[in-house]
Amino acid sequence: MMANENDKIALVDKANMLDGLARFPEQIKESLAIAETAERFNFLKIDNVIIAGMGASAISGDIMASLLRDKLDVPLIVNREYDLPKWVNKDTLVICISYSGNTDETLSSFKIAYQKKCKIICISTGGKLQELAEKRQVPFVKIPSGIQPRAATAYLLFPSIIFLKKIGLLKTTIETDIEETIAVTKEFVSTNNKIVPEETNQAKQIARKIHNTIPQIYGWGIYTPIAIRWRHQINENSKVIARTDI
Repeated sequence: MMANENDKIALVDKANMLDGLARFPEQIKESLAIAETAERFNFLKIDNVIIAGMGASAISGDIMASLLRDKLDVPLIVNREYDLPKWVNKDTLVICISYSGNTDETLSSFKIAYQKKCKIICISTGGKLQELAEKRQVPFVKIPSGIQPRAATAYLLFPSIIFLKKIGLLKTTIETDIEETIAVTKEFVSTNNKIVPEETNQAKQIARKIHNTIPQIYGWGIYTPIAIRWRHQINENSKVIARTDI
């Protein structure tokens, strides 16, 4: 790669998102290790699951709900509100996810879940969510800080999947799928990172094609949250409009 091209990339990628995204396979491994070393959850009866979060945390929930739709025997929904559905009760598992730990909607959901005696797990780097969890003696899982929340998807997604497996809600084998995900994303990073020339770099080719356009991203079934995630990445990182609501 030419030096001036590297300089141009650095000029527009001031948050160093490219390097952050390139670590996704390693982040999966780290998130699995975090989940495996987390405390045991003695939840005997769970009738439904709620993922409470906003932004990247909620998208992680969307991805999980889509992936596990045909694998879970209980309903799983994502909650992007200050309150929770009326039907939540002591047999509801609420997984509160906030990278910063200070997301107002997630904190509010935590408080309501606690009042209604729901089973709760918190995932965050710290903040007020950690304070609340420790004060109420609720399981808290600490993930690495210091990166953009939108580059922390692995830390927000994979621990929750492992917890559902540990609790017994997810009865199918997922280890092979996760290993394949690591291998596929690692290969994608190696063939599409910033030092790979455009001639053989699919990511750069797509970037050139959608430059100065309003990208229309289509997704269906399990790919719907992926399409939304891609739209959000374009919105946040490139500061341009992209659409998935066609």
